Amino acid sequence: MIAALSLLLLAAGLPAPPPTAATAAPSASRSVRAGRRPAVGPSALQATAQLLEQALKDSPDDLDTINQLAQVLAQLGRRAESQALYRRAIAQAPDNWLAYARLAELLTQDPRRWEQRGEVGALLKTGLLRTTEDVEGHLRLLISTANFERAVGQTQAARARLQVLETAALPAAVRKQVLDLLDDIQSDEQQSALRDWPEPPIPPGLRGQLLIAEQSLRDGDAQSALRDVDALLR
Repeated sequence: MIAALSLLLLAAGLPAPPPTAATAAPSASRSVRAGRRPAVGPSALQATAQLLEQALKDSPDDLDTINQLAQVLAQLGRRAESQALYRRAIAQAPDNWLAYARLAELLTQDPRRWEQRGEVGALLKTGLLRTTEDVEGHLRLLISTANFERAVGQTQAARARLQVLETAALPAAVRKQVLDLLDDIQSDEQQSALRDWPEPPIPPGLRGQLLIAEQSLRDGDAQSALRDVDALLR
């Protein structure tokens, strides 16, 4: 089963499961880096999920299996189950950054994120406090937290987190990720400002002509409506 699971995990872009006592191979790094997930068909993902579910029944406290299954379920669109597993991983290892970051990534794309933003935001802040000793993991969690804050409209908080990193010595790929996210935040704020821009009032003398144009449009006479509007714009 371990061999089959390893092959499916590699096909899905996930790390292989940790060795058991029967397979005394040296342990390798099992962190999954963002952006390294190749496209995988649903049948392969479903098979991977089934094997991981069985592995979790055999070893219910295995943190790697919990995180891997949560990721596969997210790719299958089973968001609620994925979220529950990430929360389970956090409860089991509250100083491990990966589950916090993955949960943030998952909820950034969730339409219901607005309903959970207070509770999730507090959870991510707790995660940041608990992961300070893991420098790389803390950095990745900070970026994921900022991205979640941006996704729920908390752009000022997100920008403040990222601006601290602008002068830090970062790997080129991470620096690009930070700068791109700052650009996205600026774009979001500009679009929000345009949406909030008040519409100019319609002069009383033109209001009647506008109503006539609207009625022409409702009557199906688009040509007359366009002619009336054109006269208003002159």
